[in-house]
Amino acid sequence: MVLYITITCKVLDKNPERWLCYVLKHIDSTPEDKYYTLLPEFWEDEEQ
Repeated sequence: MVLYITITCKVLDKNPERWLCYVLKHIDSTPEDKYYTLLPEFWEDEEQ
């Protein structure tokens, strides 16, 4: 699973470490029906 996420982030030109930090900060406040928005495909890196 970790390898999949890392490869997905790299393919999408996203930083896996920053993405994971974002997910860990926001997962509690994200409704279950919106969990898909935490996937790397939908995440916009604010520091890029």
